[in-house]
Amino acid sequence: MRRKLRRHFAFLMAVLMMLSLMGVQVLAEGVQVEAVQTTEGTDCTVLPEETDAEETSRSEMQKPDAKESPPESGVVTEEGKSTDSEKISVALKDEILTKGSLTADVSGTTESDQIAYQWQVSENGQWKDIEDTATVDSRKQSYEVARDGAQKTFRVKVTVNEAVTVYSSEYKVNYYDKLQNGSFETPKVSDAGTLTYKNAHFIQVANGTNDLYWKTTAKGAYFGSGTQRDYYIEIADGSQSYYGNTVNDPKPVYNISSAAQGNQFAELNCEEPGALYQDVLTEPGTVLHWGLEHAGRWGTDTMAVIISDTKSMSSDWNPAGSGFDQSNPDVQAVLSDKTGKWTYHYGDYTVPAGQYVTRFYFVAVAAANGNLSNGNLLDNISFGKDLPNPPAKTGNLIITKQVEGIAASQIPDESFTFQIKRGEEVIEEVKLPQNGQWSASLQAVEPGEYTVTEIAQEQNNYRLEHTFYLVGQESQAEGMTARIDITKEQTATVTYTNQYQPLMVVPTGVENRVLPTILIETIGITGGAVFLFLRRKRKETDS
Repeated sequence: MRRKLRRHFAFLMAVLMMLSLMGVQVLAEGVQVEAVQTTEGTDCTVLPEETDAEETSRSEMQKPDAKESPPESGVVTEEGKSTDSEKISVALKDEILTKGSLTADVSGTTESDQIAYQWQVSENGQWKDIEDTATVDSRKQSYEVARDGAQKTFRVKVTVNEAVTVYSSEYKVNYYDKLQNGSFETPKVSDAGTLTYKNAHFIQVANGTNDLYWKTTAKGAYFGSGTQRDYYIEIADGSQSYYGNTVNDPKPVYNISSAAQGNQFAELNCEEPGALYQDVLTEPGTVLHWGLEHAGRWGTDTMAVIISDTKSMSSDWNPAGSGFDQSNPDVQAVLSDKTGKWTYHYGDYTVPAGQYVTRFYFVAVAAANGNLSNGNLLDNISFGKDLPNPPAKTGNLIITKQVEGIAASQIPDESFTFQIKRGEEVIEEVKLPQNGQWSASLQAVEPGEYTVTEIAQEQNNYRLEHTFYLVGQESQAEGMTARIDITKEQTATVTYTNQYQPLMVVPTGVENRVLPTILIETIGITGGAVFLFLRRKRKETDS
């Protein structure tokens, strides 16, 4: 009998050691499991779903003890703690360039004081507490405004020792989160000291002019004046407007018949070479889209599109003055276009870590007449999180991917492939996600009927149950292939959603053995532990 017990004990210890090596933790008494085959070809055990009664019983067992209510707190008056509101003040420190945030600087307190913060934003003239989310913490000393604070006004409420409350002065974030006045429609040529040359009407306006938004690094003389110097930007009228008895005609001067968008356009440089730029509030990791239309003036002109971290720029920064370096990693594109016709260009840019204000700018590389202050006409410029408006006679397409039943962080890059066809021809193939981004875009697409087909990839330990697609505002449909109509100057959208079911498995190789109840740590299903309770099989008896 003792020998038999020793054999049982030795067998049980061997099983426990094996389970320990396999990363499985023993919790309770023995059960019996059977082996099955997974889709990956690995032996495992698929556990049946527990009944409602079992789930209720388990949840009752796992209920935490009720917590006692915290005691009521009164005004803090201990020695060494501040209670005089007249001695306590708070100021806001602008750290947007370096940290993307505003920081509360509290004075009049001691090290033993307990300080609580609550950031507020002004909405329609009323102050509102900022609500916390998974990515927003409004109760810290600093608040990250780079995330969504463009052109908003903030303040912070500071409570000291639960007894004294003070407010900071309000602070407006003066940055925009996308480029402004991209078609150079303001200021209007007809309203701002119009200049005329060969029946072409234009203006030269300095940095800081109302509603201009653009800035230049080139300081030069005003047209027709050798002494009046400033940082001027030249904007031309591309319409057929009348100025007195004269009809505006941009062709003799700029060799272009009209603006690409609206009525006005700009020349990259005015009277001296420089950089034409805007600064935009950005959040690291965000994908930004840029687009523009470019034309030569006296022939083929060449310019560079450059995107840089604003905090790296000195006060006397002028990239045109030091010559163009095409090897600069900030150079996004070098564009060469002929005269007489607008050509559309576009691209994407991912904001690097630690970059909260981004400078989007252009530098002339070459001009057909050899003078860099002439040529490189610009219009219809955009830069921001939104996809640019498509140029004339073309459309855009945005493909977005979503998953349910599995954490997005568990999906490897390029897990899903999308084929875009026109008829039987594959015109583009897109893979998602890309560097954590779950959307992709096709720009300046010829209008017409297209199909988008998803080729889904199975995920480890998950079964693909359903795939749905949603085209624009239509009703959601199930399937892998969606039909898309792309129309002129419009953006079409399609969103695919995959629904996954987790396979809860335990390793096998121990079929028909008596095993303990097992706890499996399953990452990404519920974010915690999944308890699997198995029933012991009854022994079969001979009839």
